[in-house]
Amino acid sequence: MDRISDVSIGPLRDSKYIQCYQVSYKQNGKQRYWDCLRQHDSVGILIYNVTRQALVVVTQFRPAVYMSSNRPVWENSEIFTSGSLNMKADKGSESQVGPESDATAPKYGPSSEGMTYELCAGIVDKDIPLAEIAREEVQEETGYQVKTENLQYITSFWSNIGTAGSKQSLFYCEVTDDMIVGSGGGNQHEGEMIDVLDIPISTIDEFIVDESKKKSMGLCFGFSWFAKNVLPKQKNGQ
Repeated sequence: MDRISDVSIGPLRDSKYIQCYQVSYKQNGKQRYWDCLRQHDSVGILIYNVTRQALVVVTQFRPAVYMSSNRPVWENSEIFTSGSLNMKADKGSESQVGPESDATAPKYGPSSEGMTYELCAGIVDKDIPLAEIAREEVQEETGYQVKTENLQYITSFWSNIGTAGSKQSLFYCEVTDDMIVGSGGGNQHEGEMIDVLDIPISTIDEFIVDESKKKSMGLCFGFSWFAKNVLPKQKNGQ
């Protein structure tokens, strides 16, 4: 299990992944405002390993989930109550929530509180077909080499609709053990630290509702789609 230490919080610095903005508009003549995030659309890939009779997922540490799980630890800290997060971050500025190693600092929970189960996925940050982005992500994160023509488009849906309204396009593919060409694990140059895990198809119903395992809605939808559209054919030997 990953070891998380020296946790600190500060204002958002310049980010290549998200931007904050506010929308001003009138709805039925009434002035309204809404705080939003600009972020990339994404692709998700539901991977079925026929050899192992298992769905392939990834697990990784998600800081946002970790912080939400530890909300009582930091939500009353000075950086929030003073409004410091609304100020532009200066380079080199330190968070007002000290490192975890400091005896007086807030005590955060274990890293397991931020570990999530997800479909293989990636952001759409290239001007190439979505299926090609999906193919690259499958190999990068899970180590399986698939062809774009073997990626079945399922559907697309909107996520983070209250803040970002980003779109995710979902694909499905089947793999076998002899299609493994690497260990996966994500893009090391981007700091990704991803583990690959097999979920036996005989356990997917229980897995979806197991609240002890933090999981994305995309994963739950993908598993449900598999149970309805693919699993019956497997049981009938098709």
